[in-house]
Amino acid sequence: MPFLVVKKGDDIPLRVDIEQVKSLLAPYSGQLGKRSFPNYEIYFTEWCTEVFEDSLWGLNVFGPNRTASQICAQATLRFKKDEVIFTTDRMAIFPIWRWQASNFEAWSPEAKSFLAIHGSDALTWKSDQEILAIKKRSPNFSPFTNVERILESSIYPLRALKIDSRNAEQTKAHIVCAFKNSFASLPKVQARTVFLSGGIDSSSVLGFGILETGHFKYQALSLGTSLGNEFAEAQEFSTSCKVPLLKIHFDESTLQSQIEDIVFRCEVVDGMTLEILLQLNCLLKKATSLALTGYGSDLLFGGMLRHEAYLKAVGVNSTLNLIERTVWTGELSPFLAWHHNCVSVSPYWSPEFVSLALQLRSEDHFDGSHEKVLLRQTAVESGWVSSEFAYRKKLGMTNGTRFNEIVSRHFGLCDGYAYAEKSKKTLALLKTLFSEKLTK
Repeated sequence: MPFLVVKKGDDIPLRVDIEQVKSLLAPYSGQLGKRSFPNYEIYFTEWCTEVFEDSLWGLNVFGPNRTASQICAQATLRFKKDEVIFTTDRMAIFPIWRWQASNFEAWSPEAKSFLAIHGSDALTWKSDQEILAIKKRSPNFSPFTNVERILESSIYPLRALKIDSRNAEQTKAHIVCAFKNSFASLPKVQARTVFLSGGIDSSSVLGFGILETGHFKYQALSLGTSLGNEFAEAQEFSTSCKVPLLKIHFDESTLQSQIEDIVFRCEVVDGMTLEILLQLNCLLKKATSLALTGYGSDLLFGGMLRHEAYLKAVGVNSTLNLIERTVWTGELSPFLAWHHNCVSVSPYWSPEFVSLALQLRSEDHFDGSHEKVLLRQTAVESGWVSSEFAYRKKLGMTNGTRFNEIVSRHFGLCDGYAYAEKSKKTLALLKTLFSEKLTK
């Protein structure tokens, strides 16, 4: 992501390698802007827009479409007297890292950009054991000993919405309202892509979009591998919506290069996150400038809380902890989408939806036959998805494409769900890539 702020001390000479900064800040090419203030140097790429408000200089970072949105990753930077003030989106999708060295401070959304600062301390990693531990973590977890993740105090808690989850009709009305507000907050882009598996999460996004915002042009994308796909389910639903479906076949010959690119670009330390971003990357290559996903619905509506293997793999077992985990893993990171000149958004991933989800009880999610039952009921009753599609049996995306097995096979692992081993290999690769950049 596109800026590096350095506050210099007075004692030890410091050098910032401009060419290296260009290669370490998204989009990793093009012109680099620079502003100098007393004690501060600020470097920024084309994805930043300079602003002057109330005599204050600043940057807006809204992604390729350069439009603010309540549910998109974004940040602002304002320089006030001798202080830099950052704000980010409420869901903390946009990261801010702070490096406190012996003779300077630095801030950036991309920790790797600190590698361009020479003449001081080195970035140091926490132990592999600490980074790879499968346990509940603070959302501002950092894999470094001398770099911290900054979170705004306003992000948590998100319980502004008050509901009585025992009143199913009231809850469903809130789901409808949350969907409407999410779509109203989207960038006003005419051509929209929905990543469609045919399951309730992505089908609700497409169904709502067609019904409520049909004046926009929609297309759907679905992913398949050599081991499996969800083309049939996605095709059936897209046909019912009269929306064209493009079937994307994953090219395994590019897997290693994609892994290296994603691990470094998104600074990934978690094996499950790597799998998520690999699949997203395949779809983003063919997306329009606005891509909509159903991601996060499983985390909010209890879709994962009954899966013991998943909970064991992530080390947490509550809706709040699953939400917080997405912050430090970076699985909703905008890096990839921005690299493809695209904005990727999940309508579910909004403060309003999270406020709703945190007040639901475990019994609100499962009716004895179906998970995410409130979402399914809402989708059917609102006309987004017919009951034929809302209640059909379907595998989760990773199981449908068997992408987890593709990655395991590539890493030489027998178990498709060996996420501890995948995380170990992911972290080792990230460290290697950081070292290579440091020595160049």
